[in-house]
Amino acid sequence: MVGRLMAGLGSLLLGAAMIAGANPVEQLERYFAETQTLAGSFVQITRDENGAILEESTGDFVMGRDQRFDWHYQTPWEQRIVSDGEQLWVYDVDLEQVVVRALDEAIGVGRRSSSVAIWLNCVRTSHSVLPPRAKPLC
Repeated sequence: MVGRLMAGLGSLLLGAAMIAGANPVEQLERYFAETQTLAGSFVQITRDENGAILEESTGDFVMGRDQRFDWHYQTPWEQRIVSDGEQLWVYDVDLEQVVVRALDEAIGVGRRSSSVAIWLNCVRTSHSVLPPRAKPLC
């Protein structure tokens, strides 16, 4: 779930960099070097291998330095994904359940990795087709 949103945002930034004619990774590195926090709302669309919509999710997010973030999925199922840079908490409101994992284990990128490395890793790994309720942590 986070991965698909990150992939969309990463693709948008990479596309803008390509249009500008600059090295996309350098542009993304520069963007992250100058940005302290990022906040917004999102719409996430999950499609099957034929492009048919399986699910549409909406919510809000806040991201900060040191791999800190708070993703709040509001629809179709309320869920909150929070990281303090070390741990990842996934709270499913309907199930009244919290799952806590080490952040580097959950997203597959080491603690010392840059924000760009995390984004690029998520962009590479989030293009698989998932069942409607399956949501990756990256």
